Amino acid sequence: MAVPDTVLPARAGRHRWTWDDLQLLPEDGRRYEAAEGALVVSPSPSRPHQDMVLALGRQLQDAAPPGAHVVVGPYDVVLPDGDSLVPDLLVGRLADLEKRCTRVPPMLVVEVLSAGRTRYDRLVKRGLYEDFGVPVYWIVDPEEPSLTVLELAGGSYRDVREVSGVQPVTLERPFPVTIRLG
Repeated sequence: MAVPDTVLPARAGRHRWTWDDLQLLPEDGRRYEAAEGALVVSPSPSRPHQDMVLALGRQLQDAAPPGAHVVVGPYDVVLPDGDSLVPDLLVGRLADLEKRCTRVPPMLVVEVLSAGRTRYDRLVKRGLYEDFGVPVYWIVDPEEPSLTVLELAGGSYRDVREVSGVQPVTLERPFPVTIRLG
Protein backbone atom coordinates (compact mmCIF):
# COMPACT_ATOMS: atom_id res chain seq x y z
CA MET A 1 0.00 0.00 0.00
CA ALA A 2 1.38 3.39 -0.98
CA VAL A 3 1.76 5.93 1.78
CA PRO A 4 0.41 9.27 0.55
CA ASP A 5 2.26 12.53 0.79
CA THR A 6 1.64 14.70 3.80
CA VAL A 7 0.96 18.34 3.00
CA LEU A 8 1.23 20.93 5.75
CA PRO A 9 0.08 24.34 4.51
CA ALA A 10 1.53 27.52 5.88
CA ARG A 11 -0.42 28.46 8.99
CA ALA A 12 -2.01 31.83 9.59
CA GLY A 13 0.58 34.12 11.09
CA ARG A 14 3.46 31.91 9.91
CA HIS A 15 5.51 32.61 6.85
CA ARG A 16 5.53 30.24 3.88
CA TRP A 17 7.67 27.12 4.09
CA THR A 18 10.94 27.75 2.22
CA TRP A 19 14.17 25.99 1.33
CA ASP A 20 15.80 27.61 4.36
CA ASP A 21 13.16 26.00 6.62
CA LEU A 22 13.78 22.60 5.02
CA GLN A 23 17.47 22.77 5.97
CA LEU A 24 16.40 22.54 9.63
CA LEU A 25 14.44 19.30 9.19
CA PRO A 26 15.96 15.89 9.99
CA GLU A 27 17.62 13.72 7.36
CA ASP A 28 15.28 10.78 7.94
CA GLY A 29 14.84 9.25 4.48
CA ARG A 30 11.74 11.26 3.66
CA ARG A 31 11.62 13.80 0.86
CA TYR A 32 10.77 17.31 2.02
CA GLU A 33 9.65 19.95 -0.46
CA ALA A 34 8.21 23.45 -0.12
CA ALA A 35 5.61 23.83 -2.87
CA GLU A 36 3.45 26.94 -3.06
CA GLY A 37 4.44 27.68 0.54
CA ALA A 38 3.25 24.30 1.87
CA LEU A 39 5.47 21.60 3.31
CA VAL A 40 5.16 18.37 1.30
CA VAL A 41 6.55 15.25 2.97
CA SER A 42 6.90 12.08 0.93
CA PRO A 43 8.01 8.60 1.94
CA SER A 44 11.11 7.01 0.46
CA PRO A 45 10.50 5.82 -3.11
CA SER A 46 10.05 2.17 -4.06
CA ARG A 47 12.75 -0.02 -5.58
CA PRO A 48 11.09 -0.09 -9.08
CA HIS A 49 10.95 3.71 -8.95
CA GLN A 50 14.63 3.92 -8.05
CA ASP A 51 15.53 1.33 -10.71
CA MET A 52 13.93 3.59 -13.34
CA VAL A 53 15.72 6.67 -11.96
CA LEU A 54 19.06 4.89 -12.10
CA ALA A 55 18.49 3.59 -15.65
CA LEU A 56 17.47 7.02 -16.94
CA GLY A 57 20.37 8.67 -15.13
CA ARG A 58 22.87 6.33 -16.76
CA GLN A 59 21.42 6.94 -20.23
CA LEU A 60 21.47 10.71 -19.76
CA GLN A 61 25.01 10.62 -18.33
CA ASP A 62 26.26 8.60 -21.31
CA ALA A 63 24.84 11.19 -23.74
CA ALA A 64 25.57 14.39 -21.81
CA PRO A 65 27.85 16.86 -23.59
CA PRO A 66 30.75 18.56 -21.81
CA GLY A 67 29.50 21.09 -19.26
CA ALA A 68 26.20 19.26 -18.66
CA HIS A 69 25.90 17.38 -15.40
CA VAL A 70 23.32 14.74 -14.44
CA VAL A 71 22.19 14.79 -10.81
CA VAL A 72 20.14 12.04 -9.18
CA GLY A 73 17.87 13.23 -6.37
CA PRO A 74 17.60 14.16 -3.70
CA TYR A 75 18.92 17.51 -4.87
CA ASP A 76 16.95 20.73 -4.50
CA VAL A 77 15.71 23.12 -7.16
CA VAL A 78 15.17 26.39 -5.27
CA LEU A 79 12.69 28.78 -6.85
CA PRO A 80 12.88 32.58 -6.48
CA ASP A 81 10.01 32.67 -3.94
CA GLY A 82 11.80 30.14 -1.69
CA ASP A 83 9.83 27.08 -2.81
CA SER A 84 12.06 24.04 -3.10
CA LEU A 85 11.35 21.01 -5.27
CA VAL A 86 13.25 17.73 -5.36
CA PRO A 87 13.14 16.11 -8.79
CA ASP A 88 14.17 12.51 -9.28
CA LEU A 89 16.76 13.58 -11.87
CA LEU A 90 17.96 16.80 -13.34
CA VAL A 91 20.46 17.90 -15.92
CA GLY A 92 22.09 21.25 -15.37
CA ARG A 93 25.12 23.19 -16.36
CA LEU A 94 27.86 22.31 -13.88
CA ALA A 95 28.54 26.02 -13.30
CA ASP A 96 24.89 26.47 -12.11
CA LEU A 97 24.92 23.63 -9.58
CA GLU A 98 25.70 24.52 -5.99
CA LYS A 99 26.69 21.88 -3.44
CA ARG A 100 23.11 21.21 -2.20
CA CYS A 101 20.86 22.96 -4.71
CA THR A 102 20.46 24.95 -7.87
CA ARG A 103 18.78 28.33 -8.04
CA VAL A 104 18.98 28.40 -11.85
CA PRO A 105 16.50 26.52 -14.05
CA PRO A 106 18.05 23.16 -14.99
CA MET A 107 18.19 22.13 -18.65
CA LEU A 108 15.96 19.14 -17.86
CA VAL A 109 13.93 17.91 -14.91
CA VAL A 110 12.71 14.30 -14.71
CA GLU A 111 10.00 13.07 -12.36
CA VAL A 112 9.35 9.34 -12.11
CA LEU A 113 5.80 8.80 -10.89
CA SER A 114 5.15 7.07 -7.58
CA ALA A 115 1.86 5.83 -6.20
CA GLY A 116 0.09 8.70 -4.50
CA ARG A 117 2.20 11.41 -6.22
CA THR A 118 0.85 11.37 -9.79
CA ARG A 119 -1.37 14.44 -9.43
CA TYR A 120 1.37 16.36 -7.60
CA ASP A 121 4.00 15.64 -10.30
CA ARG A 122 1.62 16.16 -13.26
CA LEU A 123 -0.03 19.34 -12.00
CA VAL A 124 1.65 21.12 -9.08
CA LYS A 125 5.29 20.46 -9.97
CA ARG A 126 4.60 20.92 -13.67
CA GLY A 127 3.22 24.41 -12.99
CA LEU A 128 6.09 25.37 -10.72
CA TYR A 129 8.77 24.14 -13.15
CA GLU A 130 6.96 25.92 -15.97
CA ASP A 131 6.84 29.22 -14.06
CA PHE A 132 10.54 28.83 -13.13
CA GLY A 133 11.47 28.42 -16.80
CA VAL A 134 12.73 24.80 -16.86
CA PRO A 135 12.91 24.26 -20.64
CA VAL A 136 12.32 20.48 -20.70
CA TYR A 137 10.29 18.38 -18.25
CA TRP A 138 9.92 14.61 -18.50
CA ILE A 139 7.27 12.68 -16.60
CA VAL A 140 7.96 8.94 -16.51
CA ASP A 141 5.52 6.25 -15.44
CA PRO A 142 7.53 3.14 -14.51
CA GLU A 143 4.41 0.95 -14.35
CA GLU A 144 3.38 1.49 -18.00
CA PRO A 145 6.28 2.21 -18.90
CA SER A 146 5.71 5.59 -20.54
CA LEU A 147 7.36 8.97 -21.00
CA THR A 148 5.68 12.35 -21.47
CA VAL A 149 8.00 15.02 -22.87
CA LEU A 150 7.05 18.64 -22.16
CA GLU A 151 8.92 21.59 -23.63
CA LEU A 152 8.60 25.26 -22.76
CA ALA A 153 7.30 27.41 -25.60
CA GLY A 154 6.15 30.98 -25.06
CA GLY A 155 6.21 30.55 -21.29
CA SER A 156 3.99 27.44 -21.24
CA TYR A 157 4.66 23.74 -21.49
CA ARG A 158 3.42 21.89 -24.50
CA ASP A 159 3.31 18.12 -24.82
CA VAL A 160 5.75 17.29 -27.61
CA ARG A 161 5.99 13.52 -27.27
CA GLU A 162 4.22 10.62 -25.61
CA VAL A 163 6.17 7.36 -25.67
CA SER A 164 5.13 4.02 -24.24
CA GLY A 165 6.62 0.57 -24.22
CA VAL A 166 10.18 -0.61 -24.30
CA GLN A 167 11.25 0.50 -27.78
CA PRO A 168 14.06 3.07 -27.71
CA VAL A 169 13.22 6.66 -28.54
CA THR A 170 15.64 9.40 -29.58
CA LEU A 171 15.02 12.87 -28.18
CA GLU A 172 16.81 16.08 -29.17
CA ARG A 173 16.39 18.22 -26.05
CA PRO A 174 18.17 19.07 -23.87
CA PHE A 175 20.75 17.23 -26.03
CA PRO A 176 20.46 14.23 -28.36
CA VAL A 177 19.83 11.11 -26.28
CA THR A 178 18.31 7.71 -26.94
CA ILE A 179 16.12 6.53 -24.06
CA ARG A 180 14.95 3.00 -23.39
CA LEU A 181 12.33 2.74 -20.66
CA GLY A 182 12.19 -1.05 -20.39
